[in-house]
Amino acid sequence: MRFPFASTLLIVCAGAGLVSWNATRFIGAQPKIRTKNIDFLPSPAVARALSLGHTNTLAKLRWIDSFAYFELQLERKDDTVSATGDSAFERLYRMLLGMDPHFVPFYQHASLNLGGILSRHGVVLSILQEGLLTLPHETDLWRMLASELQVNYKLEDRNPLAMDAFLAAWHAAELTDEGRQAVWDWKKSMAHRQYHDLTQMPYWEDQLRLTKPGTAIYDFIVDTMREQMARYAEERLTHLTVIWQREHHQPPVLIADLLQSSVLTQAFPDGIPPLVYFPIKLTYGVPTLRTDPFGYAYVLDGGVPVSPGWQALRARKRSGALSEQLEAIAKREGRWPATLAEAVAAGLYLYDMPPNCHIRLDGKAISIDVDPPRFPAWKPPQAQKN
Repeated sequence: MRFPFASTLLIVCAGAGLVSWNATRFIGAQPKIRTKNIDFLPSPAVARALSLGHTNTLAKLRWIDSFAYFELQLERKDDTVSATGDSAFERLYRMLLGMDPHFVPFYQHASLNLGGILSRHGVVLSILQEGLLTLPHETDLWRMLASELQVNYKLEDRNPLAMDAFLAAWHAAELTDEGRQAVWDWKKSMAHRQYHDLTQMPYWEDQLRLTKPGTAIYDFIVDTMREQMARYAEERLTHLTVIWQREHHQPPVLIADLLQSSVLTQAFPDGIPPLVYFPIKLTYGVPTLRTDPFGYAYVLDGGVPVSPGWQALRARKRSGALSEQLEAIAKREGRWPATLAEAVAAGLYLYDMPPNCHIRLDGKAISIDVDPPRFPAWKPPQAQKN
C-alpha cells in the first residue's frame, strides 16, 4: 500500500511538531534534583494490608521512591510532618521494616538518614536493637550498633564495662569464626585504646578454652595476649626507670639496674605481684626479669625499656606499606628497582627498625626479616601442659 506524498508530508510535519512541543519545556530549563515530600505514610499494619501479600516487593518500591525525599532532606534537614510533628523518616522506616524486617539495607539507610543527616541517634539505637531481635545473628547489624555506641555515645570511654558486656553479647550471637573474628578485632582495638593493664586477660583466657589449638583463631588470640603482656611489661618497667632516674639523676645503663632493691621497694611496697604475666619474677627469692612473650630479653633503647619481640611484630606490620611505596615508585619510574639502595634513592622511605629486624628487597615487595629469639615464646597455660 502506497501513501500519497501529501499524506507522508503531513505525517512528518505532525511528528516534528509533536517533538518540538515536547522540547519546549527544556528550553531555558535549569537542571534540578528531583525532590518530593512524604508527609503521608500509612502505619505498618495498614501498609501490610494494602500490599495484598506482596509486602517485600512493595516495601522495596516504596523505599526506592523515597530516595527523592532523601535529596530534599540534604537541603532542609528537617523531616517534621507539619500536621502531627512526627518524623517522616522514622515513619518511613517503621513502615518499611514492618513490611520487610529481614532486609538489611533498610536498617543501613535508617542509620544514615536518621543518624547521619538528622542526628536522631536515639531512634537509630531503637531501630538497630529491634533489628537484632529479628536478625540476632546478622553481623552487619552488630557492627552498626557497636559503631553507634562508640562514635556517638562514647561508651568505651564512659563505661568500658558496659561496652565489654555488649561485645560479649555480640560474640555469643555470632555463628561463624569469621563473625567472631570481627568481635575479637574490636576487642583488640578496644584494649589498645582503653586499657593499660591486664584487665582483659581473663577474657582472652576464656576464649582460648573455647577455641581449638592449632587453628588460625587460636593463634590470633595467643598473639593478642602476647601483645598485651609486652605492652604491660614496657609500662611497668618504664615506671621503674622513672624511679631510677629520680634516684641517680641519669638514665639506667643496663636493664638489670632496674632490679635494684631500692627501686623495687618503692615501686612495689607490698612485694612483687605473683602474676605469670608480670615481667619480674622471684627465682629462689632473687628478682629476675622474664623474657618478653615472644622469646626475647627486654632491653633498654635510649634508656627506655622495650620488648624486642613486640617491636619486631609492629615493624613487620609495616612491610605492606613499604611494598605499596615500592609499587608506586615502579609505576612512576616505569620499572622496578633492582636493589634496596636504588629504591631508597628513588624515594622509598624506610621506617626506623628495631635492631633485630632487617629490611630486604624481595623481588617486587619489601620483606622484613627478624632474628630468631634465643628463648621459647610464651604459651598459654593449657598449651604448656600439652
